[in-house]
Amino acid sequence: MPLSPEESTATRRGFLDWIIYSCSTILGGTIILPAVAYLWPVTKSGPVKVREEIGEAANWNIWGAKKVSVGNKPVLVIRTDKGFVAFSAVCTHLGCLVEFNPVKQNIICPCHAASFDIEGKVEGGPPPRPLAAYKVSEVQGKVFVST
Repeated sequence: MPLSPEESTATRRGFLDWIIYSCSTILGGTIILPAVAYLWPVTKSGPVKVREEIGEAANWNIWGAKKVSVGNKPVLVIRTDKGFVAFSAVCTHLGCLVEFNPVKQNIICPCHAASFDIEGKVEGGPPPRPLAAYKVSEVQGKVFVST
């Protein structure tokens, strides 16, 4: 028995409504889920993931600095008169690599004239937050950085 025109139209309309609803749900999910994942707060990473030896302490001058890679992260290590400090070598503004200025004893970003003090805190310029600090230890004359 053939369907009446009302039944036929309602069935096609229901199918098209289902297709539109499904496509809208998939499209909305592909837009919203990455946005939520980006905005979701990063949890604490827990214990040390990487600890690497970066050199002999005797080979470093006071107020000398080196850029090293620790766990594929660029790290700026500085020897101060009180010991070693290490920070991410990536500026928190736009990701440029920072440099140490031994004359002023601060860290500068050459891209936008930003500056950080010897504790990694923002002194001036556009960076929104301080540099990430890493743990430095000296064991039997060797310098280690932990990220």
